[in-house]
Amino acid sequence: ASDFGDRTGVQMDLQIAEPRRAISNDSGAQILRIAQEAFNNIEQHAGAKRVSVSLESKVDNLVLSISDDGRGFSETEVSDERFGLTGMRERAEMIGGVFKVESQIGQGTKVSLSLPWRSVE
Repeated sequence: ASDFGDRTGVQMDLQIAEPRRAISNDSGAQILRIAQEAFNNIEQHAGAKRVSVSLESKVDNLVLSISDDGRGFSETEVSDERFGLTGMRERAEMIGGVFKVESQIGQGTKVSLSLPWRSVE
């Protein structure tokens, strides 16, 4: 996240909590790939000036949220053939997580990944 901010000039707001439990290498790699794709989408499409990244270690799950103040989009603008969002969703499912996208034109976009602890250990 910091490298993305440094490279693009986007202001980053990071709130990263240490996980309460160990995360498997496979789960960690998929979480990283989802975050990288989110940053790629922000750089390519959003025109954002500010991005917030949150990694929360809750009692029952680990939650990653990445939101931007960019252009946003409507669901009708994004087809199933857009591999970025589809790939993020598939990666989340591979590790037992739930992936969500919330966006409105002019209001930015938020992607989130919620993983039950039993899926990441």
